[in-house]
Amino acid sequence: MIFIKLKNFILNFLISTVAFIIIVLIFRWTLVPKGVGIYKFKVLDNKEQFGENLNVPFYFVLKEPTHLTLYAKIPELTENVYLYFPQVDTSYIKIYANDNLVGSYGFTKETAHIWYQPLIFQLPETTNEIKITLHGVYELGMDFVPYLIDESQLKKYNILSFLTGDVLSFSIGMVLALSFILLFLSKNVVGRKKTAFIYFFLTSLLGSIWMIDLLPLKSMGSIYSMFILRKIFISSIYFAFSFLITGTYLYLNLKEILLIRILRYTNYVIGFSLLLAPSFYVMKLMTNSFAPVIFLNSLFFFFISIKSKINISLFTSSFFFLTVSHDSLTLFLHYNNKFLSNYGIITLFFGFSYNIIYEYKKMVNEVQEAYEQSVVDKLTGAYNRGVLESISLTESDILIFVDINSLKFINDTFGHKVGDKILKDFVKFVKNNIRSSDYIIRIGGDEFLIVLKNCPFNRAEEIISRVFRELKSSNSIKPTFSWGIAKFNESFDKTFEEADKRMYAMKEEFDRENQRRVD
Repeated sequence: MIFIKLKNFILNFLISTVAFIIIVLIFRWTLVPKGVGIYKFKVLDNKEQFGENLNVPFYFVLKEPTHLTLYAKIPELTENVYLYFPQVDTSYIKIYANDNLVGSYGFTKETAHIWYQPLIFQLPETTNEIKITLHGVYELGMDFVPYLIDESQLKKYNILSFLTGDVLSFSIGMVLALSFILLFLSKNVVGRKKTAFIYFFLTSLLGSIWMIDLLPLKSMGSIYSMFILRKIFISSIYFAFSFLITGTYLYLNLKEILLIRILRYTNYVIGFSLLLAPSFYVMKLMTNSFAPVIFLNSLFFFFISIKSKINISLFTSSFFFLTVSHDSLTLFLHYNNKFLSNYGIITLFFGFSYNIIYEYKKMVNEVQEAYEQSVVDKLTGAYNRGVLESISLTESDILIFVDINSLKFINDTFGHKVGDKILKDFVKFVKNNIRSSDYIIRIGGDEFLIVLKNCPFNRAEEIISRVFRELKSSNSIKPTFSWGIAKFNESFDKTFEEADKRMYAMKEEFDRENQRRVD
């Protein structure tokens, strides 16, 4: 058993490592296209704040909104060329070619939100110098070298744009949908698991709110509304982790140790602290300082996934751990690369939500199987009387009451195995001739009730006559049965009584016929 668990862990960790390496390589490939890199810019304004020149990459945390204008000479263009920014931290950007505005992103209120997605602008053929005006509310930066590229390199922009835009939008929709599925499922469980499902719902909901912070927004309204929204976005991830930790322990029925309780409340405190941040500048400093807690969260889920029996958790938590470790090293070593923690967090939330839904489905199937076993006759496979409570009848339904003729005589003469086979064959032939919405119910030893939903009377007669012929020809002793058909009228008891009378009338005729043969 220990060997199987170790093998399972190693396999999932290797798969997550391969996935992590692939996404790192894809990002690296998109960040360095073939073209002319612009590694240095001359600063045209606010030189006292930013200096005479700036080398790329650069990044500034701002205490108050400001702007920065950069200038660079470039080789004179002779064909269609694009200015490609893998990533820019700005709230409004304008691009000038030979002092002519060729593009911008954001509105003049200067409250656009973009820091993760690439930007691209087409430059006129005669361009030999460019100016870039960056406006920042709380940060200004150019995290990667911008490139002059031709059309052959546009695929790198398109792929990076897809990864940092379309994939995130799809993920937000999926995680948000999962959150409401989890809320719906919480209404069908009780006790600790019900509370756990509610925590998982809140986790997914808050996770989807946080992911909005990764999307490019051309405007966030006023600076005040931008401040409020960013506080909500950023704090959501810490509240989400608090709820996820709590829900995980409740769902897995684990005892919460002191260190995990401290981690859970630390996430709560950080979330509330960010909501109370007095300014963008303080909030940014707090966000950078609290980053190690995300790493601790990754360690927790990496540990808990090893203890749980859900395979996909090993993959998602391992991938989350690798992406967070990557970003921690990137910050510590000042390595120039895209942050990947968001992909790890998305994978973790999606994986846990999927696990819970999978486990819920499994639980429902087990309940359904237990229910079916309690209402299914073990010998014949027909339902037993217990299913009658769950059947709702209407005026278009038909009841057929059946009694296997001379079953006691068959058992006494030919043995119970032959009698049992006749019972099983009867049920088999009935099932072959009715629909999935109909019922075959064993009422007693040799008595059965067939419920035909929304069925005409003549159709019921055809079905039972066909079953009669099939049963009679299935065995050398030519077994038969008597039946009575009744259309639903007012109540089940009244309809059943009518079918019962008709069945016994037919059975009496069968007995008289047998007696005449004996005489």
